[in-house]
Amino acid sequence: MAIQISGITVIDNNRRFYGDTNLNNFFANGAGNATATGTNNNFFGYQSGLYNCSGSYNNFFGYNSGRFNTSGAYNSFFGTFSGCGNSTGSCNSAFGHLAGCTMSSGSNVTTIGFNAQPSSGTVSNEVTIGTAGLAGSTVYGKP
Repeated sequence: MAIQISGITVIDNNRRFYGDTNLNNFFANGAGNATATGTNNNFFGYQSGLYNCSGSYNNFFGYNSGRFNTSGAYNSFFGTFSGCGNSTGSCNSAFGHLAGCTMSSGSNVTTIGFNAQPSSGTVSNEVTIGTAGLAGSTVYGKP
């Protein structure tokens, strides 16, 4: 049973859909659970964006995607555990199961493919394609 209260919709605690006045959309248990001041976020998947507090303009799709994001903004994480370790990094993209899960505070990082990881959790301006550890799969940008 859905309950509507002045623009906010909540569907039971186990299958959660929550839309709030800060233009956030959360779907699944634990999604966006800690969001207090963040705006314009879309979190779809169990515990996606779980610890997001003030991060805004994020899109997390998949089980535990963006889980530890607290204040990072303008991130796009698609896939199970994608970007799950990001905390404060902004303008990052991760596509694929486990993609970008080691990034924490870097910005302008793109990871594509199963377990594709940046060269470090704090690096910025980098593109990684393919499984972690593949030689020659990282492209570095200018700082």
